[in-house]
Amino acid sequence: KTISSRAKGRIDKLFIKATGVYLKGGSPIYSIYSEQLQAEKKEYLSLLEKSKATSGISKLTNDFLSAAKNKLLLWGLTEKQISELETKGKASPLITFYSPDAGYVTEVNVTEGMYVEEGSSLLKITSLNQVWVEAQVYSNEISGITKNKNFQIFSESNPEQIYKGTLVYNNPIVEDGKRIHLLKIRINNSGRELIPGTLVTVIPEKSLNKL
Repeated sequence: KTISSRAKGRIDKLFIKATGVYLKGGSPIYSIYSEQLQAEKKEYLSLLEKSKATSGISKLTNDFLSAAKNKLLLWGLTEKQISELETKGKASPLITFYSPDAGYVTEVNVTEGMYVEEGSSLLKITSLNQVWVEAQVYSNEISGITKNKNFQIFSESNPEQIYKGTLVYNNPIVEDGKRIHLLKIRINNSGRELIPGTLVTVIPEKSLNKL
C-alpha cells in the first residue's frame, strides 16, 4: 500500500525514516506545513466563533460549520485533532498525519524539509500476511517436487516454527552452464514472523515422508 501526502506543503517532521520498520495502524507518519490546510483550519475556527457569538445559531451557519468540518475530515484530520483545534481555538502551523494501516515499511520516498504535492508518494508498506520464499533447485533434483507442490519451511530465526508453503512458480533457467529451477513458494505469514531477507530451509513434504 502506498501512503501519499494528503496536502501540498513542506514535510517538517518525518517519524518513519528507514525501511524494515513495523508501522502500527494509527502511528504518526509525518507532520506537514501546508498553507492550504492552515486556511481551512482558520475558516473552521472563524465559523465556530461566529456560531458561539450568536444567541441562536442559524441553519445556514450550522450548514457552513458542518461543511467546514467535513472538509477537514476529508483532508485526513481525525475527530480528535478537530476537537483539539476547537479547544485551543488556534490553528497550529503544522498538522500530523497518521498511518491508516499496519505493515512493514518497504520504501521511504521523502526526507524532512522536502516540499511535496498533494498525492505525492511518501512511503510504501506491506502487511506481509503472505510472503514468497525463493529457492533454486538443480534439474536432477526437481523430479517429483513440482508434482507435490507442498513444502515445509524452517527459519533460523525461529527454528521451532514450521511454515507450510505451496509452489506457485517454477522457472527453469541456465546459469553457469547448469540448468536450475527458480521456485517461488507462497507461505501464510499471518504472525508476521518472516520478513524480507530472512534465510530459510526449504524441504519438500514428499522428502520428509520418506525420512
